Amino acid sequence: MLPRSLPVGLLVFTVVIAAKVSSGRRLKPSCIPFLEAEEVPARDMPRPLSGIMNLALHKRATQSSVYPHTLSSVAAKAVDGNFRSQSHTQRDAHETRREADLLTQSVIKPVAISNPLDCYRTHVDVKLFDSAHQSVMVESCESLLRAVYTFQFDSMPEARYVRVTLHRRNCLSLAEVKVLVTAIGEHFEENRLCHLKKKTTTSTITLVCKTCGLKCKSQTEMMRAAEVLVVLRLSLPAQPTSVDLCVLPATVHVHQNETCSSFHDLAAGSIDIAAMKGETENRQLIVRLKSSTAVVEESAASLAKINFSPLHHQNSAFSINKTSWQYWQVCYVDCKFTTKYRSSGGGWRPDPLLDPPDIGVALYKGLSQPLWVQLRVPRDAAPGLYTGHVVVTFNSTRLAPLILTVPVKLTVWNITVPTIRDAKFSNIFSFTYSHLGRYYGGNLTDDMKKRYFSFVAQQRIPGDTLFLSQLRPIEDYEILASQGAQWMNLIELNFAANPGTKISRDESYCRNYSQSQINRMMEVLVPRVAQMEKLGLFNRSYVSGFDESPAACEYGLRQLFGAVKSKWPSLRTVAVLNWDHMPTDLPVDVWVQIYYLYDASRAEAWLKAGKEQWWYHSIGPGGSKQLNTFIERPLIRTRLLFWLGAGNFGVSGWLYYGVDIWRGPPHRTRTVIKRIDNTAKTDWDPANYVWLPRHDIFANGDGYFLYPGPEGPLPSVRLHNICDGLEDVELLRMLPEDKARNLVRQLVRSSTDFTKNPALMESTRRSAAEAVTAMLAG
Repeated sequence: MLPRSLPVGLLVFTVVIAAKVSSGRRLKPSCIPFLEAEEVPARDMPRPLSGIMNLALHKRATQSSVYPHTLSSVAAKAVDGNFRSQSHTQRDAHETRREADLLTQSVIKPVAISNPLDCYRTHVDVKLFDSAHQSVMVESCESLLRAVYTFQFDSMPEARYVRVTLHRRNCLSLAEVKVLVTAIGEHFEENRLCHLKKKTTTSTITLVCKTCGLKCKSQTEMMRAAEVLVVLRLSLPAQPTSVDLCVLPATVHVHQNETCSSFHDLAAGSIDIAAMKGETENRQLIVRLKSSTAVVEESAASLAKINFSPLHHQNSAFSINKTSWQYWQVCYVDCKFTTKYRSSGGGWRPDPLLDPPDIGVALYKGLSQPLWVQLRVPRDAAPGLYTGHVVVTFNSTRLAPLILTVPVKLTVWNITVPTIRDAKFSNIFSFTYSHLGRYYGGNLTDDMKKRYFSFVAQQRIPGDTLFLSQLRPIEDYEILASQGAQWMNLIELNFAANPGTKISRDESYCRNYSQSQINRMMEVLVPRVAQMEKLGLFNRSYVSGFDESPAACEYGLRQLFGAVKSKWPSLRTVAVLNWDHMPTDLPVDVWVQIYYLYDASRAEAWLKAGKEQWWYHSIGPGGSKQLNTFIERPLIRTRLLFWLGAGNFGVSGWLYYGVDIWRGPPHRTRTVIKRIDNTAKTDWDPANYVWLPRHDIFANGDGYFLYPGPEGPLPSVRLHNICDGLEDVELLRMLPEDKARNLVRQLVRSSTDFTKNPALMESTRRSAAEAVTAMLAG
């Protein structure tokens, strides 16, 4: 029975609604201000503090319905003092509610303390009623905080009934409702009302701790200072093991109809990474809702989020901060058939990596969702073994959170990947930013331009470009220099000699240049070279021209490049040429050849002349069994391209014509990439009409490896494999040529003869690291 009179002093009136959660589950403690919390198992909960009374214990309780399969889950279970029992309603048509009758009317002044945790998308009210069942006060929560929320009542109502209402057509399951009254003496010791024992691993009880903030001298003042915390802990049914989760290499495509079992031995239950200091490594976490469980009755019933732990060294105090991790949602583009190369099209294919939504990545019935995980190993990391974990949390509107932990093992080799500036294998992946403003309101700000420059440099492909029809701003070179770029193009000579013309691969445009055209070219170059010398960047400068020109252009090439060499003998010259015969006396320092036409004898003569040879790929080769980077091609082929280059020590660099060339048909609106209806599918048309104004041929993904996102550039799965491949080359080039070549040939022999096995690639890579470590130690 409720006493008719309470001890003189301050009343602290607390409604505690506690959840019953599944055994072994661990909920994150709430972050309520002014509270001091400690964790205790439910069986070890302390007895109530002296002076605390539970007004709701064994009082009358009602609820809108009883869940049919658990008829013992009646309302009385929420006021029986037993946290191992619970009340449970049906999914009622309108409101789901539960009410406790305190049997007398009491003065209530609650004070809310909120908790900024992840929310369930539901709507809950706590309503207070007087003895006549007239509503006194209502406080609402649009989204329950991960099982804990606190309500605030701004006035001091008198109330008899406390009702909890769930507006969503769903079940309401509560472990216990407590209404606590605390009698405090004549004054406050250190202005503190009470203290808290909080949080369990199985069920939860919450008592309240709050600083009064007043020096209360009289009983009246103490009554006015009365504070009530209404702490709601929503109980959702425990989520069964309703998710398939596995780890896959970053060298495989994962389509949404594939499961972990589709990948057989490649699928693992943990992340095992080995890397150089300063290297980035990628993995995929594949999550899929089991269609046989209730969690997928709704179209989007669960949201997945990833959190990372620091990685701790096994034998030292060194740790790698969790900020070294990053993850993206693997998304899909709709690839159409094209006649430009074989085995094209195929519908929705994975490529863009989008930042995960703040609330989590939506999971859908019957569809796998890859989450792309990247670890960037610090350059000062101590070598050795590290351990940690990745936590994947699945939040559902209908079930309690499911938390799965993926163990992580990291081996850091005592090898440091060279910086871009010190790389043994150079590259030019042309980045042309002039068109980016069309995707950002018509104007490209300096801040957005720098974001793009920084982004591509992080992928080891600084923002140089082979194609410059006019001089670029001088500050671009300062940005490139700050990022360690080895190569900086000054201009494409054909355009400098013939401003406003469009290069064709017809010999008529390059057979012969007049002296006035040569003079015009020099007038453009002289002041630019002077600027580069002043900045101390002349030794990183080069000029280009005659891209894929026929051999009939040899005379014109000798004219323009010869004039440059006569004026600046040390200014490097670069030309992309696929001639059958390459005269070694051409005024060209770097001969760039499409990789599958490589001829060892011709290359040897060129190298003996003190020159460099690079490789490139483009729309060619287009064969279905050849290495290329089209979206449709198996992802391992992207990385193997650079292994093939690594095995030919005469090749010292790689060139690609564009990382951000987005050319669509006239009807396509230039907008940033977006998800379609919160799914993993995007509105991006992957067809690149490189040959405009022709609209009958295109290539999916050719000419770009990144996407314009709302806040700046977004990567692709191909881009990260390019970066991994470039880092692999640096590792292999630390070995003697014969040793490196033998390792490479275990994976790739030619453009059509290569492995399809990611596990073999990883084991070969680790063998290379062991050989380098032994060589450095010996």
